[in-house]
Amino acid sequence: GADGKLAPRRARLMSSSIWGMHVAHLGVAVFVIGVTLVKSYEVAHDGAIRIGQTVQVAGYSIRFDALRDIKGPNYEATRGIFTVTQGDKLVATLRPEKRVYRSSGQPMTEAAIDRSLIRDVYLSMGEAIDRDAWAIRAQIKPFVNWIWLGCLLMAAGGAMAATDKRYRRGARTGALTGSGAAAGAANAVAGRPSL
Repeated sequence: GADGKLAPRRARLMSSSIWGMHVAHLGVAVFVIGVTLVKSYEVAHDGAIRIGQTVQVAGYSIRFDALRDIKGPNYEATRGIFTVTQGDKLVATLRPEKRVYRSSGQPMTEAAIDRSLIRDVYLSMGEAIDRDAWAIRAQIKPFVNWIWLGCLLMAAGGAMAATDKRYRRGARTGALTGSGAAAGAANAVAGRPSL
């Protein structure tokens, strides 16, 4: 009807500052949802696992398949190879590393992450227990990427609002007023009448 035809016209008539405000508010909502769900439903598992063993974490099966010795440009590393499944579905093959940098001898953990819009699977290796067993930390973080998506939407909303022509006109007027005031002040100091 008439309302259906008016809605697109109203949308076209809305200024970019109004659109920016709506997008930024949507970003705030997405950010809050992401933080709430991550804090409420995050699941972590810490424990030892041997090659060939499987651990269950929040409905995901994580199987320790193999170890590889890796030489990096400035480090030596042990890389674990883990298969992540959910039911009969292959989710990801994750390859976290335990690195030792040659210059400092400092050990560092390089986590492996499988990202998606609805959850992230993190896997990191701790210390070796023996030749075939390692301590691992597995985390399932639901909707963690909504936090980043919310931040991007807030930034996009701010950028959209900044393109509004009214703000640019206001900035130019302010600049002209400011330059006139500065000229008047300079004339007053010099003892000349302002124009």
